[in-house]
Amino acid sequence: MTSNEEERAICDALDVLLGSIIADRAMKPLRPGPSRSFTREDLDRLVGSSPAQAAALALLDNPREGAFTMALKALGERLHEIGGMRAMQQALDDVTERDPENEGRRTAILDQRWSGIGSWMA
Repeated sequence: MTSNEEERAICDALDVLLGSIIADRAMKPLRPGPSRSFTREDLDRLVGSSPAQAAALALLDNPREGAFTMALKALGERLHEIGGMRAMQQALDDVTERDPENEGRRTAILDQRWSGIGSWMA
């Protein structure tokens, strides 16, 4: 797979994920998933934790949002690996243009999840 093909495939995956996040937030779950609020001590421990520990805690706190966040970050990191900030910006432009009604929401979601990848800042 060429890097252009991979970038297009990543954009397709981002489109599905962003659509799912927006739809998920718009509907009330029939039965809430397991969720708990972390104490201040739990959050303080995250400061010195490994990325795997932080990811696990995010999944335990809210499994769906945690999974969406992990997927968006992984795809953003891969875009950065294959094409740097240019590839990330092009992907953002591509996937936000696919849903003009939710363009602002999509931009905000990616900005937040990609903050800290390369020089990307929310």
